[in-house]
Amino acid sequence: MAGASKAATCRVESRAFIGAARRIVVWCLPVMAVLACQASDRAPGGFPDAGQAGGNSGTSTAENQTGAGAGGSPVTGCHDPTFSLEQVPTASCGHIGSLRVIDDASHDLVASADGRIATGYSRVHLLTSDGPALNGDPVPTGVGIMRLALSDDKTIFLGGGATSPFTFGESTIAVGPKDTKLFVANVTSELKPLWALGPANGVPSSGAIWAVYPALAPTKGGGVVAASGFYSTLTLGKYTAQAGEVADGMRMFVSAVDAQGVPSWLVLSGAGSGRPTPRAVVVDDVGNAYIVGIFRTLLQIGNITLHGTDYAGFILKLSASGAPLWAKSDDAHFERIALVGNGVIVGGGDGRAMVARITSDGVEQWRRVIAWGGAKTAFDKGTGVARLDSLDVSGVVIDKSQAVAVIGFSRLDGLCDGLGWLVLLDAASGIPRCVTTFYEPGGAARPARLAFDSTALWLEGSTSWPFSLDGKTYSSSAATFSYVARFDIDSLP
Repeated sequence: MAGASKAATCRVESRAFIGAARRIVVWCLPVMAVLACQASDRAPGGFPDAGQAGGNSGTSTAENQTGAGAGGSPVTGCHDPTFSLEQVPTASCGHIGSLRVIDDASHDLVASADGRIATGYSRVHLLTSDGPALNGDPVPTGVGIMRLALSDDKTIFLGGGATSPFTFGESTIAVGPKDTKLFVANVTSELKPLWALGPANGVPSSGAIWAVYPALAPTKGGGVVAASGFYSTLTLGKYTAQAGEVADGMRMFVSAVDAQGVPSWLVLSGAGSGRPTPRAVVVDDVGNAYIVGIFRTLLQIGNITLHGTDYAGFILKLSASGAPLWAKSDDAHFERIALVGNGVIVGGGDGRAMVARITSDGVEQWRRVIAWGGAKTAFDKGTGVARLDSLDVSGVVIDKSQAVAVIGFSRLDGLCDGLGWLVLLDAASGIPRCVTTFYEPGGAARPARLAFDSTALWLEGSTSWPFSLDGKTYSSSAATFSYVARFDIDSLP
């Protein structure tokens, strides 16, 4: 189409066809037109096919074409982002480059500067950008991997929950008949079990293993910092602690564990704290740990006391020896964190997604609110939800500064019930530079997590039925499966 931009924003729409299963239609949404994406100019690259059951890989580029496409006209009015008071960017960030299907319902995606990419839930899947996948042995029934961390000594840390006892290498994790046990484990670079710790219960009375789980961050020397809420009795090496047996009795622990599984320090929230739940943690080059999460009304850590709303966000900084340095509460639910320069980027939200940059001393430098569907007052009235799923400091150079890559999800009542989005913001100023949306009712196959391996952005999502991106259809023999895709960033303004 004459005058149409090549940088159209592609979105995925699920539609039911008469006499057929649900299919996904990929739509492109430039500023002034609705265009259908068709695959063209395929070239080799990205993930090679590892011969994995049900998996396939391919690359494609989007060419703009006129017409509404096979699925009819897409829903309109749900692709208008608002970034606080900043001008909405019109440029698309890029497109899906290559994609691999994983026969697993993955819950996390991590990447390292040496090119390792890991994901998984029922087992660990270790990928590289230029080699085959390595799949670990399945964990036992009743065990789920919720978080991963890539160590600089090539091992991989796992964090999750278990509703039944299991053996991991030389370690045996005991789980009572009504328990849901937290665990932190470590595997070799060949994905062979090394050790596992089961310090405490994650939720009382056989709750869901994904309700409370350890957040993880690797440290120098092959160790890990783990943070989680817990119930009942905590036993972690030489440390023990007691929490309540019901929801309001939950406490929080943060611990540094070395490469052999031995904890070197433990920090606990006060017994009167309101359900503190860590969501993510990062560790800087000198060993300081930054933890973000949510709590109810009151949070006590050492000599620090935070007050908040019924559910509020927090950020906590600990020294390399575990001493509390400072903490702040926020009305937004802090869910994600990434290191950048002299400080961190935090993200979360409650009704509207939020991204902010905070210095190592706890000073907020900028904040951006990401809302969808019109003025932010609409979200204040509860007519929609924008949630931040994941963020990373991508290292993409924009005006000699890094970019913050943010991925999230929006839901508008009665209008747009599944809008995934990827945004790049300037790390120095927080100004948004580009946005790409992925639309489909229900959001079943939208990208939900992202990671950066020093050369590319990688996206991960889960679904339970075949889907198409850039004209290529992907499916799996598994009832629920995931995909990992390279996102190719276009030239930025």
